Order: sequence, then C-alpha cells, then structure tokens
Amino acid sequence: SNISSYGEIMLKNVYKEIDLRLYSQENGQLEFDWIIAPGADAGQIKMKFEGQKKLSINKKGDLQVTVGMGSFNMHLPESYYVTPAGKQNANVQFYLSGKNEVRFKGYDKNQKKYPLVIDPDLLWGTFFDGGQLSFDEYLYGIEFNYNNNLIYCAGVASLQVSTTYAAALSTGYDGTLESVPDALIYALTKNGQTIQYMTYFGGSGLDVAIGISLSPSYVYICGYTSSSDFPVTRSANGDIEAFDAVYHGIDEGFAAIFNLSLNTLVYSSYLGSAGNDKALTIRAFGDGSYYVSLTSRDVLSTSSPDYLANAADNVFGGSYEGWIGKFTSINTLRFGTYIGGDSTDLINDFQVLSNGDVVFIGNTFEISELNTSVLDNPIGRDALFGRIHVPASGAVSFDIIEKIGGAGTDYGWGIYSLGDSVSILVGQTNSSDFPFGGANAFQPIKNGGYDGWVARINNNGSGTYQASYVGGSGDDLLVSVRPVNVNGAAVLLGFGTTTSNDLATLNYNGGTFFSNSNSGGQDMMWVICDLGVTTRYYLSYIGGSGNDYLGTTGAPVGSNHLFFNTVDSALYLGTTTHSNQNTHAPLFVGRGADDLFNVGIPVFDSTKGNTNDDTHVIVAIAARKLFIVLPVSWEKFDASLLSDCSIQLSWKSSREIGLKQYRVERSTDGRNYETITAMPASAETYTYTDKDYFNGHQKVYYRIVAEDIDGKKSYSAVNSIQLCRQKQATIKIYPSFANNYFTISGLDPSREKNVLIEVADASGKRIMIKQLAAVNGSQTLYFATRPAPGIYFVVIRNRETSEILHTQRITISI
Repeated sequence: SNISSYGEIMLKNVYKEIDLRLYSQENGQLEFDWIIAPGADAGQIKMKFEGQKKLSINKKGDLQVTVGMGSFNMHLPESYYVTPAGKQNANVQFYLSGKNEVRFKGYDKNQKKYPLVIDPDLLWGTFFDGGQLSFDEYLYGIEFNYNNNLIYCAGVASLQVSTTYAAALSTGYDGTLESVPDALIYALTKNGQTIQYMTYFGGSGLDVAIGISLSPSYVYICGYTSSSDFPVTRSANGDIEAFDAVYHGIDEGFAAIFNLSLNTLVYSSYLGSAGNDKALTIRAFGDGSYYVSLTSRDVLSTSSPDYLANAADNVFGGSYEGWIGKFTSINTLRFGTYIGGDSTDLINDFQVLSNGDVVFIGNTFEISELNTSVLDNPIGRDALFGRIHVPASGAVSFDIIEKIGGAGTDYGWGIYSLGDSVSILVGQTNSSDFPFGGANAFQPIKNGGYDGWVARINNNGSGTYQASYVGGSGDDLLVSVRPVNVNGAAVLLGFGTTTSNDLATLNYNGGTFFSNSNSGGQDMMWVICDLGVTTRYYLSYIGGSGNDYLGTTGAPVGSNHLFFNTVDSALYLGTTTHSNQNTHAPLFVGRGADDLFNVGIPVFDSTKGNTNDDTHVIVAIAARKLFIVLPVSWEKFDASLLSDCSIQLSWKSSREIGLKQYRVERSTDGRNYETITAMPASAETYTYTDKDYFNGHQKVYYRIVAEDIDGKKSYSAVNSIQLCRQKQATIKIYPSFANNYFTISGLDPSREKNVLIEVADASGKRIMIKQLAAVNGSQTLYFATRPAPGIYFVVIRNRETSEILHTQRITISI
C-alpha cells in the first residue's frame, strides 16, 4: 500500500526463552525472526492466521498465503546450529497443524543446546560499464543518503557513456566527457535498478574522483586533476570563490561540492602546489564544513592562500608529506597542517570525532612518535596512526603520533572510529613480527609475502591495542573496514584484495555469500571478526575469473569502498572488477534470494559488456541475519577455601558465542564490588590468596562477570567465603525469598550489644536502617512500605565498631 515504515520490535519470551523480532524496511516489506535460545523447545511456536482465503505450503516449502489481492509467500532461509564442531544444518520446515495454524518441524532435539542461526545473503549487485565495449575505469567511493534513499558513487569514466544513461546525464551538471579520463559522480536507487542522477566533472586533462561524503544538502567530492582548465568556482561569476583558483602544474588535488541532484556545482577549488598532490579523503561535517586530506610532494604555500593556518606542523620534510585541513563556510581554512617526518609520508584515510578532533591512518618512514602505546620496529616503512586535537579556536596540536609495524614494510590504509573512544585500523604488512597486543590474534602467523592486518586501538593513547594478520601464501591487503550491527550485536567487516589460493576460509555462521576458493587472478576477500579482534567469524573470497579488487589494480587509493545502511541492515560495496558475471563466486551481480521485494525487477546492469576491461560494480549485501549472539547462561559458580587458606573459584557457563572475557569481582559487604582480575573467555577457574582479616572483615563475597564483544555483562550468583582463623558466622537471615518482612537469628549478645540492620537495593541505595539489641533467638523486621520486587542486600553491623557481621542477598517476591 506504499506506506513507508521501518524499524523493529522485539517481543521477549513469547514462549519460554523464545523471542519474536518483527522488522520492516522502508519499502514496507515485513519480516520476522524467531530467536531461539539454546535448550528452548522450538516446537512450542505456533502462528495462527485469520482473514486469508487460503493457507498452504507450496512445492518449495514456502508458506503461501492467499488473500483478496493475490498471494504472497513466506520463505524460510537456511537454518542451522553453531556447535563446537562447526555448522550443523537444521532442516526446519513449515507445516500446517490446523486449518489456520502454522508450526515448524525439523529441529534436532540433540542440537537444542546450540544457538540457531539464519544466514546472510546477497541483496543485489550491478555493473556500471557505460554501455560501451571499451569502458575501462575504476570506482573509488560510495555513500548512502538516508533522506532520498540514493547511493552516491564517485570514480572515473574513460568514455562518453551510451544512451542507456541519457536520462540521468541530461540533467547533470556536465553531460559531456571532456578528456580521458573524467571524474564521474552518479546516484543509484537503493534497489539497484536506476541511475537517478549523473555528471561528468573535469577539464581537458586527467580528472579522478576518489573521496565522497554527504551532508544533508550537498555531495562532497575530492580527488586529483592535471587540467589547467579545471572548473573552479570564482566570485566574479557569482559563485563561491575557490580557496585556491591557481593550477600549479602536474597533478593537483581538488575539493568540489554539488547539490544532491548533481546538476549544480556549488563550489570547486584546487588543492596543492607545484608538485604532485592528491586529495584522497573528504569528510563532511555539516552543509558548510568539511575536512579533506592531501598527499603532497611540494611545499604548500604559507602566504596566499595559506595552507598552514593554525598548523601543528608547518615544516615540509622529505619527499612526500601528508596534510589534513578543515574548511568552514565552504572556502575558509580553519586549520591546515603537515603530517610527516624527514622522508616519505602518506595519509590515506581519516575520521572526525564528535568534538571535531581527527584520527587518521597512513604510513611513514621517519616521523617522530608522540604518546606511543604500541611497540614498533624502527626499520623501514611503518603504518601510521595519529590524532589531531582541534580546539574551538587557535592552533591545532597532535595528541598522538603512533608508528605500528615490524622489521619489514607496513602500510595503513583504512580507519573507522567506534564512537569517540576506539578506532579500527586495516592495512597490509610483510613483517613477521607485526605487533599484536596482549590477547591472542585470530591469525598469529604471517602466511605470505604480504598479509592484510586488522587492529583495534584506543583514541586516547592508552595501552589497549589488539591486532591480527589476515591472509594466505600470496599477497593480501585490507583496505576498508566498517562495524555492522546484527540483531543488536556488533561485528567488524573488512574488505580487501588477495592473490592467495589458500586463505583459511571460514563460514562459521553458514552465510551463502561465500566462496572457499580463488576464482582467478586477484580476488576480493571479506573478513568478519569480533570488536576485540580476537575471534574470526568469517573469511571468504569474492571474485571471478579476472582481477577483482579494491582500488586501482589492487593498490589502495582512498578508503571509501564500504557503507553500512543501518536502517535496512544493508552493506554497500563500491569497487572494480574485470570478471564476467558467469564466473563470479559467490554471485555478486543480479538479484539475491534475500531481495524478495524486488523479485522480477532487473538491476541496472546485470551483464558485463566491456569484455575483460575494468568496470564499476556496486553490491548490496543483507547483513540482517548474520548470527544471533545470546547472553551467557550460568551453569555453576563455586567458591571454596583450600588448606593453604587460598580461595578457589570455579564456574561453568554456556552460550559463549561472542564472549570477550570474564572478570572476577570481590566485595566485603555484598553490595560494592571491585575487580580482582580479568580472565580470558576460555577460563573456568581462578585461585586467589586473600588476606587474613581482609580489611577487618571476616567474610568476603565473590562473583564472576561475563562480558561480551558488545560490552554487555552477565553476572553469576554470589558466593561468600569465611577467611582463615575466623569464627564461622552463626547469623542467618530467612526466608531468602521474602514478601514484606524477614527474620534474623543467631546474633551473639556476648560479642555485640547492639547492631545496625541496613537494607539496600541492587544499586546500593539504602531503603531501611534499624537498630536492634543483640539477643538470642529470632527477631523479625517489617518494611514500613513493601519494596518493589527485586534483589536486595541485608547488612548487619556492630553498632560500636562498624564491623560487618553478616551480609546476605534476599529477593522480594512479586
């Protein structure tokens, strides 16, 4: 009925330990997941239908619902369990248990203890080859606009495109190819069917668009040009004056702004000086403010215009320098600063934090480090990570300059910030001693000439750092990385290029967008790991018989190849391929099985018409059903005092997919806990020598906290231990499940004349304080007002010494 609606609702415990997730896309397509906890009985599930003309199961096993306007099908994707031995298929099927009632069958009762998983799939993929037999160019950047639901792409065209594109090109800013190549910017509908807007951009020389970023009203583009007649804007023509309107020679960087319809050039400026300069990344920060980076081979001006206003580093050193600047009011430079040392330095990608600070990645030879937390080998080229502090006014400064690498050659290519605290980095290395940090890497050994790498690093320069190799016996690299949120669980998804024929492919979650072999030449590769970079969930080839890569013939330029649409849980990939669609594994052009709403609608271009030359390719991947991370279930937690007075804690839990670590916590009052130590996810015991008379207390309380990759915590039960050479407590509080009262017994009047009774809720807030005489027998205490149902802690103190005599947790029942 063309009603826009999207979002999701989670109905908890529809059946015991079975949740129902309802969600829809903006196109109105309703979908649902049953989320079944390990051990739950999926046979409980019933779905009752009313109002339909007919309910049936077709030959494909789909549920077919016939209504007055026609029929629609509900399809069950592949279902399976994740077990310690790997994927175990579950032959889950619909069946009619009554005239209007649908249930499920095919569950293996022996596998019920494992999480049930539903797989990802291709939504759609399309070529862009200009409709010309000899089109041969690259796609560098992609970004999605939530306001108009268009996917914007930035790259290069080598030919005037065919009349297939005429409708979009006829309204563009420039409909004519000026030279070979020209920058090309276009907007594609999110179903992959139609090029909505398109424009060429450039002069009589070489023009390349690399970076792309969107604000509510504008499309920001950056790249490089050798055109002396590049269309820069001038105030004399009624436009916004270019920051730098002078072409200095060779390759010059540029920044340009278009409206969303790509028919108006709002602003355009050269960026650079007399040598080779390339603008690789641009980030919009509102409609009039943006950040842009350069790699520069010459001294940038400090006069007119001043490229080094409020710089942290205004000295050009070596053969290449990185540079990052921020512009406000479109053409006013708030700051511009070199980033580099006395040799060759490159900034390939950066992110802007919420306070305006910048974190960046690149590579360097001899830059001086600042506030370092990662070990590096000073030999050769290292990956480079840093942070620029951007105050409200005045000069900027470097908070962090960090080299990351080993004894070989190390490159940093892509960065993505998880909020303001953590950055994820990707690159490539041929160092066998690349630093990994404190935890175990999911691939600890370099397998080939170059391996890709992925790392997690704190943006404040603290010491928490973790990394891993990704690769086989050939040359491998990672270029782009993005977090993907799947059913409330965040994972990292990285793309890159590989020549290896022996990647340790992994289909842990059973996804159908998967291939375990190289289809020929250079293939793309896709890796999924946890936020802690310690567990790999997925590693797959993506390619055909020709070369398929991110960048120019596999060499990274910029890092804007990925965008995750959080509304539709769709990941968009923009890149380049030589391969004909008939050789793709997995299939990445055409309609995928998960794109049910668009079945029968062709994608924009499903046939590669330029033989073995390069063509743009845009791919949309459904990330909604990668896997389900379930909370930890505690099976036991025991605490015992050993003969040497040490304390042994042992525990066992299940549902540990996505578990990051355990923390052992201790308390002297049963309410306020401190962490003793952190333990790996594989740990099940911990032995601790606590102090006699610990802080004057005869009893100590312990609990275990399980923390998953998304930061969620699950708490064990609490166990108390009477420390050595202390009289065992005789005080008891009962019942443990109370209503509006509880009873205390066992107070010793020979030791305590008067006691204070305190009751606190789970947050530590006191709701009762009473003074009692310590007499033998039992004493019952009533709450003045019945507390809300929940967990409470009773603490009994010696009124004179404040010593805690006893602490116990009670539950106020419903």
